[in-house]
Amino acid sequence: MEDFKRWRFILLAVGVFLPMPLLLFWLFSLQVGSKGAPLRQRGRVLAEVRIPQPGPRGEIYDRFGRPLAISLASLAVYQVGPVREDRRGVLERLGIRVSASLAGGRARLLKRGLSFYDRDRFEGIPGIAVGKIWERRYPLGNAAASLIGRVSPDGQGRSGLEWLWDTLWLRGEDGFVTILRTGDGSRYFYPESKHRAPKPGGNLVLTIDADLQVLAYQALREGVERVQAQWGFFVILNPQTGEILALGDYTPGSGPGDTPKAVKDLLEPGSTFKIVPYAAAFETGVVKPSDSTTAHGGRLRVGDKVFRDAHRQWGMTYREGLIYSSNVVTLKLGRLVGEARLVEMARRFGFGSPTGIPLPGEPVFPPLRVENRNPVELAGFSIGYGISVTGLQLALAYAAVANGGLLLAPRLIRALQKNGKEWRPSAPQVIRRVLSPELADTLKQILLETVERGTGKRARIPGLPIAGKTGTAELWDPEKRSYDPDRFNGFFVGFFPLEAPRYLILVAVGEPRRGRFGSDTACPIFREIARQIWQMETVREGPYAGF
Repeated sequence: MEDFKRWRFILLAVGVFLPMPLLLFWLFSLQVGSKGAPLRQRGRVLAEVRIPQPGPRGEIYDRFGRPLAISLASLAVYQVGPVREDRRGVLERLGIRVSASLAGGRARLLKRGLSFYDRDRFEGIPGIAVGKIWERRYPLGNAAASLIGRVSPDGQGRSGLEWLWDTLWLRGEDGFVTILRTGDGSRYFYPESKHRAPKPGGNLVLTIDADLQVLAYQALREGVERVQAQWGFFVILNPQTGEILALGDYTPGSGPGDTPKAVKDLLEPGSTFKIVPYAAAFETGVVKPSDSTTAHGGRLRVGDKVFRDAHRQWGMTYREGLIYSSNVVTLKLGRLVGEARLVEMARRFGFGSPTGIPLPGEPVFPPLRVENRNPVELAGFSIGYGISVTGLQLALAYAAVANGGLLLAPRLIRALQKNGKEWRPSAPQVIRRVLSPELADTLKQILLETVERGTGKRARIPGLPIAGKTGTAELWDPEKRSYDPDRFNGFFVGFFPLEAPRYLILVAVGEPRRGRFGSDTACPIFREIARQIWQMETVREGPYAGF
């Protein structure tokens, strides 16, 4: 009996201890050896959670380095595992709802935009982690909203410069950190965890002057509301360089659009187009500015249509025909010049072609060509009907008069910055010579008289020589198949000072209910903007400091 017990004990010991080395070897191979690699990888995948670290978006500055769009850091709350308790009720007070399960090994964003002072509130809540994200801010608000644009909550460009330059330049490169989570929701970092540091996007430095942008927007908003208009926009540029100094719009009761109206909206320019037939006539020598003509009492029948002037006028020179914006004299000029030369001059001024400004939304322009227009159509074309232009096109055309006859490409980007380096675009780009310097100077002097004693008198500022032109364009009524005299857009475009102009301002006012002409609606807005600019430059250590 004793021998049986002894042998049973020996067999039991052998049965228990003999496989032990094999079991230890197997466990060791699973933990350290190659056989356990797939299992370890699977366990790590189930336990790892990746928390994103967004790269800061590049910033947008004005020409003097003042911010127009900036990225500010804020706190984001993520769920990284099961949340079994929230003793202090932090999540409930913030209205945060957690998920029952997480899939894909990625953290779930619960709330964004919290202050960093809130970080301590989330300590001790199992399954909850916090991280840094970037929130976009726009110091100028609505004053530059349609130009700068907006981004989505996840930081992607949605409109304006933010959209056009999104993936090309502004968007940062996202990074991430990886943590391990346990079954109870605890989390910890480990040294060999996968991670990637975020990288910031590049900066844009614009030609925009923030001061001009704000004062022009405020003047436009007040002017549009005063005349009870549907909308208004402005363009301010340096006619010597083509640099856009301010660009904006205002629509009462509506938020900013996706692109400035001066860039995307096609409009009939009305009397502001009259520089085209006058330039063509003076260049070809068909008439001289001092030649006399008759305005037929401000009424002239062409075919089945009667064209009228705002005032009953009779004898005048062609120079005065532009000063007082006579439709009758202008359409007579158009007839003398002929359709082919009118279309050619309009093309030279840039009408019918995109400006190439680096903004989204510039339209596809109707082809500008000789169409054998009948007498009524040719008369309308001469005074700015039957042709569609944008506000920016119109501003650049008048800039060619201001700078001595050169059509320039618009410039909006002053510099590109990234990784401590800066790239600046080349010098002003000349598209073509439109006018001879002599003809440009002739038109400039006539436009000066337009402000001094003609239709642009309401834009006059004592002591500051301003050259400019008013415009009024009635709107087409498709049901009546005629133009509606009670619905119109008003324009004024002017530049100053007369010698080597540095500022050109275009103001457009859409469908005002008070006032009848561009001189009533757009001129006062122009005058207020120009007055404030001139005062501002006086303060900035003399005229044109910073240019």
